[in-house]
Amino acid sequence: MPEPRPLYIQPREPARLRLEGPSLTFHQPGQTDHWLPLARVSRIALNQNVSIDTDAILACARRGITLLIHDQEQQLIARIVGQGRHRTGLRQRLLDLTERPDWRERYADWLHANRRRIAAIVASRLDAPVAPGRDAGAIARWSRHTATVLVGEQAARLSRRVFRRHALAWMQQALAEQGIDAGSESWLVGDPDLARQLADLLALRLEPSRLDWLAAIARRGGVKGRLSQRAVVAKLEARRQPIERLGRDIINRLHTWLVEIA
Repeated sequence: MPEPRPLYIQPREPARLRLEGPSLTFHQPGQTDHWLPLARVSRIALNQNVSIDTDAILACARRGITLLIHDQEQQLIARIVGQGRHRTGLRQRLLDLTERPDWRERYADWLHANRRRIAAIVASRLDAPVAPGRDAGAIARWSRHTATVLVGEQAARLSRRVFRRHALAWMQQALAEQGIDAGSESWLVGDPDLARQLADLLALRLEPSRLDWLAAIARRGGVKGRLSQRAVVAKLEARRQPIERLGRDIINRLHTWLVEIA
């Protein structure tokens, strides 16, 4: 059976996603319906033009398929997390951590240290004129400015939002496979929002890839018209394995740290 892949549904007109047996059906008036077997889907990103039936949401949740819903500007509106299906070691380590009276401070220290670590890597890869030891915010601001200079505001903003959304979708799915699912509400809602915080680390780590791609577009004469979401998604899918490797490295570093402080 083919490996499950992310599913991006971004219609410009109203559409509906419903459950039919082991598949989702995508329906849009005046067009042929499309059947999407759930076994072939790892996560789903929808825009707000898609209405999704409750039974379809529940089927995705039971299979651990994360749903992300965003607006036309790629801003996240909702994130629906289902049941994890695989390992539970990381989940237990996180539960153990919360038994410590100082767990929030310890976790915040780990997060800050890894932001600085990744910022240093990104600054080095991009040869960014940012002083060593500066925080991730300085790198992010420089990166946003550089992207805008390369391809203009629209393409820079769209690429950043889609990269960040992709990082969040990947991290949410990866954590669900580790047992951080709908039963781990304290780590998915409010503070800390583990998936979003780890996804922010991943998105920052992907900045060299994003800027290298935008620089290549600039060398070819720049964006013709408006950069499309389809082009950004295609770039991300082409780099799926390196992205997964970088994401797993972040999760593994968290797990290793939890083991070390136990």
